[in-house]
Amino acid sequence: MDYATLKSLKPSEFEDAADGYQAVSDMADHARESVEQRIAAKMQAALEGEAASAALTQLRNLGQNFHYIQVECGLASTALNAMASDFRAAKKKLDSAVADAHDQGFTVNADGSVSYPAGGREGRGRQDPGGRERLRHRERLAEGPTHGRR
Repeated sequence: MDYATLKSLKPSEFEDAADGYQAVSDMADHARESVEQRIAAKMQAALEGEAASAALTQLRNLGQNFHYIQVECGLASTALNAMASDFRAAKKKLDSAVADAHDQGFTVNADGSVSYPAGGREGRGRQDPGGRERLRHRERLAEGPTHGRR
């Protein structure tokens, strides 16, 4: 991930998507319960015959499909919330570094490079010219959060 992408990233958008997947998971769970406990149970108690058996088999399959949706959407929700958490931590670290650079009088450019003014003291020897440095650990930024790895 590059500087501009991480800078503009909104972890809350991932959390909103996670909430949507969780809502679908909850709806699928409710639908599964309705199919298995209300509809299928009443059909089994009230109907007999080959057609009733076939219908019950299809209802069981439908219940399994709803269960699959419930689980998969739950997993997607969990993954999106984890990503949001990781992105929020990386973004906080980046924002802190940018604030530190600004506090020191540096300019952070749109590509993530840092420009700095000329330094040193006139009349007391060498004066360093200003310049621009690229992000040294661009590879680490692209890898994302390290989860404690170094």
